[in-house]
Amino acid sequence: MRLTVTDGSGKGADVPGYFVGGKTGTAQKVGPGGRYLANARISSFTGMFPAYDPRYVVYIMIDEPKPRRDTHGFATGGWVAAPAAREVIERIGPLLGYLPQLETPVIREALAMPMQPPRPARPTARTAEPTRPGPAIPTPSPQPSRQAALAQAMAGAAISHAPR
Repeated sequence: MRLTVTDGSGKGADVPGYFVGGKTGTAQKVGPGGRYLANARISSFTGMFPAYDPRYVVYIMIDEPKPRRDTHGFATGGWVAAPAAREVIERIGPLLGYLPQLETPVIREALAMPMQPPRPARPTARTAEPTRPGPAIPTPSPQPSRQAALAQAMAGAAISHAPR
């Protein structure tokens, strides 16, 4: 969620020293007959801070925001709700006793997130498991694959087909 604010659609919510994380949202409104209404939407931003040890949550919802020149004609959560969240966090942070902090190695480590989870280790060698004595199960003879049959035919070999 921190990456949404630092590198994604929630950049407008970033407050230096508060390590805001969050998610933007934009939903179209449904009108009579179940059809979406033109230019009727709800834009939102849900944020938390500090992202490395969340203590506070902020939710901003704007009902039917209008596109403006300063939002380049957009009325989505990232353009209208995220900047409103930034203003709220800037003002309530100090009132809550939370002052901006410098990024330290401890904070950086707490915010670090691997981009891909590590893959499980593959076994290097398969070991044969001991078999139990029991009734013998007949193993069907392998049927040539379509690709192998084609290769044999091109080489001039006779192909025998077993009934299916």
